[in-house]
Amino acid sequence: IRDSAKSVAEARVLENTALVLDAARACEIPVIHCTAAFRPDRAGSFDNVPLVNRLTQNPNHLQVGSPEVEVCPELRPAPSDLESQRLLGISPFHGTGLDPLLRSAGATTVVATGVSINVGIIGLTIEALNRGYHVICEKPMAMHQDEADEMIQAAEANNRHLFIHQNYRFQ
Repeated sequence: IRDSAKSVAEARVLENTALVLDAARACEIPVIHCTAAFRPDRAGSFDNVPLVNRLTQNPNHLQVGSPEVEVCPELRPAPSDLESQRLLGISPFHGTGLDPLLRSAGATTVVATGVSINVGIIGLTIEALNRGYHVICEKPMAMHQDEADEMIQAAEANNRHLFIHQNYRFQ
């Protein structure tokens, strides 16, 4: 988890994501924030996922209604933004209304960006590709090469496009 936080900070993920979201809003493209939370009693949480097991050791971590599960203020959430919160699973598609939200908006492409590059972005990307969406990922797209390879394999298996957006500008 520390490596992920360091990678997020070094890549300026929050700052770059805020710019992407501002541009989407300016073009009237729907912004959907995918967040994760746990019930206080942890009911419904999988006990066969090592990362979730580690997180559940702290009973207050990512608890529904706590400030830590709110959208980061650095992303400048707007009243027009939507939120899809998951209480179980690793992918934002499982156990949420994310897919119907995207389909009702007529989305054919998902932009996968955010701070959860060690789990959430990978799950979002693979599941979006499996559901027939094209995906654009901000850099870094994954923490490790094997994770990036899984994302590429999902795109190839589903005949979908996976793009990696270069968020750095050359001077």
